[in-house]
Amino acid sequence: MAQKKDDRVRNWTFIVYPESAPEDWIDKLAENQVPFIISPLHDRDTTPQGELKKAHWHVVLVFSGNKSYSQIKDITDSLNAPSPEKVKDIRAIVRYLTHIDYPDKAQYQKNDIRLCGGVDIDLDSYFLTKSDLKQIRIEMFNYLSDAEVTDFCDMVDYARKYKPDWYDQIVMSDHLMIHAITSRRHKKRGI
Repeated sequence: MAQKKDDRVRNWTFIVYPESAPEDWIDKLAENQVPFIISPLHDRDTTPQGELKKAHWHVVLVFSGNKSYSQIKDITDSLNAPSPEKVKDIRAIVRYLTHIDYPDKAQYQKNDIRLCGGVDIDLDSYFLTKSDLKQIRIEMFNYLSDAEVTDFCDMVDYARKYKPDWYDQIVMSDHLMIHAITSRRHKKRGI
């Protein structure tokens, strides 16, 4: 017997149009007790032919567990919104809210993104570029060398107290940092 495909995911997105949504659509969404993200009003988007698209908001629902299409469809129907879509990559969809990775599209401000319902994301970290991350890692390794850090806990404590951007990177990917510090400690001891 064929196994039923699970259509459940943690994050969903949909569009809300000002002219068809209830006036209190944000309150209605909040009543669902769901953390959600609202884009700036996209009122300058154009079609490939250069015509102005209808103004709209992108909404991202951020659940702690998986939800099915039908569960989300009930929510979008209550807002007169089009069908929801699964979010494949939360970072990509959050960045899309401003079109930062799409220079040919109208650009919107990160500061106009609204985090609602207790959504727990560090918005700034979603907008770091590879260049930003590279610079942060260079700073971290320079400090590691200059301060002769030989224990991972010392690096974590320093970052936690004085360098939140470093701390975020350590927490997200500590493997390389642990090896660098262990190597430094062994080198210092002549092991």
